[in-house]
Amino acid sequence: MSRGVERVRTILDEHGLGHRVVRLEARTHTAREAAEALGVEVAQIAKSIVFQASSSGRPVVVITRGDRRVDEKSLEVWLEEPLQRATPTDSAVLTHVLPSSNWSRPTNFGR
Repeated sequence: MSRGVERVRTILDEHGLGHRVVRLEARTHTAREAAEALGVEVAQIAKSIVFQASSSGRPVVVITRGDRRVDEKSLEVWLEEPLQRATPTDSAVLTHVLPSSNWSRPTNFGR
């Protein structure tokens, strides 16, 4: 298991959040594909989107329900800094998880 997945598990454990990490047979590129592979609703998938702050270069990872969109402009206002989406390479370096990896975490969001 990757260091990134282990870090997420640790954070979830530290906050008392029930979870189950599942390794899918094939990589999934969208929350919908991950939900279909797991036989759950898209709202039960947690997806992550990696940004990089344009001025400071700091990484920003947003984790949201699979059926939700991230309002990037509102996020920039909240962070007081412009953002750009991280490239797949930058995302892997920043998170230690390959984009579209076959690690998935079914959730009970929206239930």
